[in-house]
Amino acid sequence: MTLSCFHQFAGWSQSDPAWESLSQQFTRETDIRLNTFPLPENTLDTLDLGRSLLREGSFGPDVLFIDPIWSGPLDGDLIDLRPYLANEISSLEPQFLPGYTVDGKVVGIPYQVYIGAVEYRTDLLREYGYDHPPKTWQELESMAARIQEGERAKGKKNFWGYVWQGAAAEALTCNALEWQEGEGGGTIIENDRTISVNNPAAIRSWQRAKRWIGWISPPSVVAYRELDSINVFDSGGAAFGRVWREANITPGTIWPTLLAKVSGGR
Repeated sequence: MTLSCFHQFAGWSQSDPAWESLSQQFTRETDIRLNTFPLPENTLDTLDLGRSLLREGSFGPDVLFIDPIWSGPLDGDLIDLRPYLANEISSLEPQFLPGYTVDGKVVGIPYQVYIGAVEYRTDLLREYGYDHPPKTWQELESMAARIQEGERAKGKKNFWGYVWQGAAAEALTCNALEWQEGEGGGTIIENDRTISVNNPAAIRSWQRAKRWIGWISPPSVVAYRELDSINVFDSGGAAFGRVWREANITPGTIWPTLLAKVSGGR
Protein backbone atom coordinates (compact mmCIF):
# COMPACT_ATOMS: atom_id res chain seq x y z
CA MET A 1 0.00 0.00 0.00
CA THR A 2 1.17 3.53 -0.78
CA LEU A 3 0.07 6.66 1.06
CA SER A 4 0.51 10.07 -0.58
CA CYS A 5 1.18 13.09 1.59
CA PHE A 6 2.51 16.61 1.67
CA HIS A 7 5.87 16.62 3.43
CA GLN A 8 6.28 19.74 5.54
CA PHE A 9 8.12 19.01 8.77
CA ALA A 10 9.71 22.25 9.93
CA GLY A 11 13.37 22.42 9.01
CA TRP A 12 13.37 19.10 7.09
CA SER A 13 13.79 18.81 3.36
CA GLN A 14 12.59 15.66 1.63
CA SER A 15 16.19 14.52 1.24
CA ASP A 16 16.97 15.13 4.92
CA PRO A 17 18.37 11.96 6.57
CA ALA A 18 16.03 12.44 9.55
CA TRP A 19 12.99 12.41 7.27
CA GLU A 20 14.33 9.44 5.31
CA SER A 21 14.95 7.51 8.53
CA LEU A 22 11.45 8.23 9.87
CA SER A 23 9.87 7.33 6.54
CA GLN A 24 11.75 4.03 6.36
CA GLN A 25 10.90 3.17 9.96
CA PHE A 26 7.23 3.89 9.28
CA THR A 27 7.25 1.61 6.23
CA ARG A 28 8.92 -1.22 8.19
CA GLU A 29 6.39 -1.00 11.01
CA THR A 30 3.24 -0.57 8.90
CA ASP A 31 4.13 -1.98 5.46
CA ILE A 32 2.87 1.33 4.02
CA ARG A 33 5.10 3.22 1.58
CA LEU A 34 5.07 7.01 1.58
CA ASN A 35 4.82 9.05 -1.59
CA THR A 36 5.55 12.70 -0.83
CA PHE A 37 4.68 15.76 -2.88
CA PRO A 38 7.22 18.61 -3.19
CA LEU A 39 5.92 21.88 -1.80
CA PRO A 40 6.29 25.49 -2.94
CA GLU A 41 8.08 27.88 -0.57
CA ASN A 42 5.14 30.30 -0.37
CA THR A 43 2.38 29.16 2.00
CA LEU A 44 -0.45 30.52 -0.15
CA ASP A 45 0.95 28.64 -3.15
CA THR A 46 0.95 25.51 -0.96
CA LEU A 47 -2.71 26.08 -0.12
CA ASP A 48 -3.60 26.52 -3.81
CA LEU A 49 -1.64 23.40 -4.73
CA GLY A 50 -3.32 21.37 -1.99
CA ARG A 51 -6.78 22.46 -3.04
CA SER A 52 -6.03 21.68 -6.69
CA LEU A 53 -4.58 18.22 -5.97
CA LEU A 54 -7.37 17.26 -3.58
CA ARG A 55 -9.94 17.97 -6.26
CA GLU A 56 -8.12 15.73 -8.71
CA GLY A 57 -9.45 12.76 -6.74
CA SER A 58 -7.22 9.70 -6.62
CA PHE A 59 -4.15 11.65 -7.74
CA GLY A 60 -4.21 13.99 -4.75
CA PRO A 61 -2.61 13.58 -1.31
CA ASP A 62 -4.21 11.38 1.34
CA VAL A 63 -2.75 13.42 4.20
CA LEU A 64 -1.77 17.10 4.28
CA PHE A 65 0.01 19.45 6.62
CA ILE A 66 -2.19 22.52 6.89
CA ASP A 67 -2.16 25.87 8.62
CA PRO A 68 -5.12 26.23 11.04
CA ILE A 69 -6.51 29.06 8.91
CA TRP A 70 -6.79 26.64 5.98
CA SER A 71 -9.29 24.42 7.79
CA GLY A 72 -12.26 26.37 6.45
CA PRO A 73 -11.16 26.68 2.79
CA LEU A 74 -10.27 22.97 2.61
CA ASP A 75 -13.18 21.67 4.69
CA GLY A 76 -15.10 20.20 1.77
CA ASP A 77 -12.13 18.02 0.79
CA LEU A 78 -11.17 16.74 4.26
CA ILE A 79 -12.63 13.93 6.35
CA ASP A 80 -13.52 14.00 10.05
CA LEU A 81 -10.52 12.55 11.93
CA ARG A 82 -12.36 11.70 15.16
CA PRO A 83 -13.27 8.10 14.22
CA TYR A 84 -9.60 7.41 13.40
CA LEU A 85 -7.77 9.34 16.12
CA ALA A 86 -10.18 9.53 19.05
CA ASN A 87 -7.57 8.66 21.69
CA GLU A 88 -4.95 11.01 20.28
CA ILE A 89 -7.44 13.88 19.96
CA SER A 90 -8.66 13.42 23.53
CA SER A 91 -5.08 13.75 24.79
CA LEU A 92 -4.51 17.15 23.16
CA GLU A 93 -4.93 20.47 24.92
CA PRO A 94 -8.57 21.50 24.24
CA GLN A 95 -7.53 25.04 23.23
CA PHE A 96 -5.74 23.66 20.16
CA LEU A 97 -8.77 22.05 18.53
CA PRO A 98 -11.08 24.97 17.59
CA GLY A 99 -8.65 26.06 14.87
CA TYR A 100 -8.92 22.64 13.25
CA THR A 101 -12.68 22.16 13.69
CA VAL A 102 -15.20 23.21 11.04
CA ASP A 103 -18.95 22.73 11.58
CA GLY A 104 -18.30 20.11 14.25
CA LYS A 105 -15.84 18.16 12.07
CA VAL A 106 -12.22 17.81 13.24
CA VAL A 107 -10.37 18.14 9.93
CA GLY A 108 -6.87 18.34 11.39
CA ILE A 109 -4.83 17.89 14.55
CA PRO A 110 -1.69 19.82 15.48
CA TYR A 111 1.71 18.17 15.55
CA GLN A 112 3.48 21.47 16.22
CA VAL A 113 2.12 24.76 17.56
CA TYR A 114 3.70 28.19 17.23
CA ILE A 115 2.95 30.52 20.14
CA GLY A 116 3.52 34.26 20.24
CA ALA A 117 5.86 35.18 23.10
CA VAL A 118 7.88 38.10 24.43
CA GLU A 119 11.61 37.57 25.02
CA TYR A 120 13.30 39.74 27.60
CA ARG A 121 16.74 40.46 29.00
CA THR A 122 16.83 39.07 32.55
CA ASP A 123 20.05 40.97 33.26
CA LEU A 124 18.45 44.28 32.38
CA LEU A 125 15.32 43.53 34.39
CA ARG A 126 17.47 42.88 37.46
CA GLU A 127 19.62 45.95 36.84
CA TYR A 128 16.59 48.24 36.65
CA GLY A 129 14.91 46.75 39.72
CA TYR A 130 12.23 44.53 38.15
CA ASP A 131 11.58 41.15 39.76
CA HIS A 132 9.23 39.89 37.04
CA PRO A 133 8.67 40.35 33.28
CA PRO A 134 5.77 42.55 32.14
CA LYS A 135 2.31 41.09 32.62
CA THR A 136 0.39 43.73 30.66
CA TRP A 137 1.07 45.91 27.62
CA GLN A 138 1.12 48.93 29.92
CA GLU A 139 3.85 47.31 32.03
CA LEU A 140 5.84 46.37 28.95
CA GLU A 141 5.61 49.92 27.66
CA SER A 142 6.76 51.55 30.89
CA MET A 143 9.54 49.01 31.52
CA ALA A 144 10.81 49.25 27.94
CA ALA A 145 10.88 53.05 28.10
CA ARG A 146 12.81 53.12 31.37
CA ILE A 147 15.38 50.52 30.31
CA GLN A 148 15.84 52.20 26.93
CA GLU A 149 16.46 55.55 28.59
CA GLY A 150 19.00 54.02 30.96
CA GLU A 151 20.88 52.14 28.25
CA ARG A 152 21.05 55.17 25.98
CA ALA A 153 22.44 57.19 28.87
CA LYS A 154 25.34 54.71 28.83
CA GLY A 155 26.03 55.64 25.21
CA LYS A 156 23.98 52.94 23.44
CA LYS A 157 22.20 55.39 21.15
CA ASN A 158 20.62 52.68 18.98
CA PHE A 159 19.20 50.68 21.87
CA TRP A 160 15.43 50.13 21.78
CA GLY A 161 12.92 49.04 24.38
CA TYR A 162 10.76 46.74 22.27
CA VAL A 163 11.07 45.22 18.79
CA TRP A 164 8.36 43.35 16.94
CA GLN A 165 7.13 42.57 13.42
CA GLY A 166 5.47 45.55 11.73
CA ALA A 167 5.71 44.65 8.04
CA ALA A 168 2.46 44.11 6.16
CA ALA A 169 2.38 40.34 6.72
CA GLU A 170 0.72 37.62 8.80
CA ALA A 171 2.91 38.32 11.84
CA LEU A 172 1.59 41.89 12.08
CA THR A 173 -1.98 40.59 12.05
CA CYS A 174 -1.08 38.22 14.90
CA ASN A 175 0.56 41.06 16.82
CA ALA A 176 -2.48 43.30 16.37
CA LEU A 177 -4.76 40.50 17.55
CA GLU A 178 -2.66 40.05 20.69
CA TRP A 179 -2.78 43.80 21.38
CA GLN A 180 -6.53 44.09 20.92
CA GLU A 181 -7.40 41.00 22.97
CA GLY A 182 -5.13 42.23 25.76
CA GLU A 183 -7.11 45.47 25.74
CA GLY A 184 -10.45 43.60 25.83
CA GLY A 185 -11.15 44.28 22.16
CA GLY A 186 -12.19 40.78 21.12
CA THR A 187 -10.75 38.52 18.43
CA ILE A 188 -11.76 40.13 15.09
CA ILE A 189 -14.38 37.43 14.37
CA GLU A 190 -16.05 35.83 17.38
CA ASN A 191 -17.14 32.20 17.78
CA ASP A 192 -20.66 33.09 16.67
CA ARG A 193 -19.13 34.61 13.48
CA THR A 194 -19.91 38.14 14.58
CA ILE A 195 -17.36 40.62 13.22
CA SER A 196 -16.41 42.49 16.37
CA VAL A 197 -13.18 44.20 15.41
CA ASN A 198 -14.55 47.74 14.99
CA ASN A 199 -14.78 48.60 18.68
CA PRO A 200 -13.20 51.23 20.96
CA ALA A 201 -10.95 48.78 22.84
CA ALA A 202 -9.44 47.38 19.65
CA ILE A 203 -8.84 50.86 18.27
CA ARG A 204 -7.27 51.92 21.55
CA SER A 205 -4.86 48.98 21.46
CA TRP A 206 -3.66 49.85 17.95
CA GLN A 207 -3.25 53.49 18.87
CA ARG A 208 -1.04 52.39 21.75
CA ALA A 209 1.14 50.33 19.39
CA LYS A 210 1.35 53.23 16.94
CA ARG A 211 2.70 55.38 19.76
CA TRP A 212 5.57 52.92 20.27
CA ILE A 213 6.96 53.59 16.77
CA GLY A 214 9.88 55.99 17.11
CA TRP A 215 9.54 55.97 20.92
CA ILE A 216 10.34 52.50 22.31
CA SER A 217 10.42 50.81 18.91
CA PRO A 218 12.55 51.93 15.95
CA PRO A 219 10.84 53.85 13.13
CA SER A 220 11.91 51.04 10.80
CA VAL A 221 9.90 48.49 12.81
CA VAL A 222 7.07 49.00 10.28
CA ALA A 223 9.24 47.04 7.82
CA TYR A 224 10.42 44.38 10.28
CA ARG A 225 9.75 40.71 9.62
CA GLU A 226 10.61 37.90 12.03
CA LEU A 227 14.33 37.75 11.30
CA ASP A 228 14.69 41.54 11.57
CA SER A 229 13.33 41.68 15.11
CA ILE A 230 15.24 38.53 16.11
CA ASN A 231 18.51 39.97 14.85
CA VAL A 232 18.05 43.21 16.78
CA PHE A 233 17.18 41.44 20.02
CA ASP A 234 19.83 38.72 19.72
CA SER A 235 22.54 41.31 19.04
CA GLY A 236 21.70 43.07 22.32
CA GLY A 237 19.87 45.96 20.69
CA ALA A 238 16.59 45.71 22.61
CA ALA A 239 15.20 44.90 26.05
CA PHE A 240 12.11 43.06 24.78
CA GLY A 241 11.32 41.27 21.52
CA ARG A 242 8.21 39.60 20.21
CA VAL A 243 8.95 36.13 18.78
CA TRP A 244 7.34 32.85 17.76
CA ARG A 245 8.12 29.87 19.96
CA GLU A 246 7.42 26.25 19.04
CA ALA A 247 5.35 24.06 21.32
CA ASN A 248 6.14 20.64 19.88
CA ILE A 249 3.69 17.79 19.69
CA THR A 250 6.04 14.93 18.87
CA PRO A 251 5.71 13.81 15.23
CA GLY A 252 6.83 10.37 16.37
CA THR A 253 3.46 9.81 18.03
CA ILE A 254 0.75 11.74 16.18
CA TRP A 255 2.15 11.65 12.65
CA PRO A 256 2.77 7.90 12.16
CA THR A 257 -0.51 7.12 13.90
CA LEU A 258 -2.39 9.40 11.53
CA LEU A 259 -0.69 7.95 8.46
CA ALA A 260 -1.34 4.40 9.60
CA LYS A 261 -5.02 4.96 10.38
CA VAL A 262 -6.14 7.31 7.61
CA SER A 263 -6.00 5.86 4.11
CA GLY A 264 -7.58 6.72 0.81
CA GLY A 265 -10.85 8.37 1.82
CA ARG A 266 -11.30 12.08 1.34
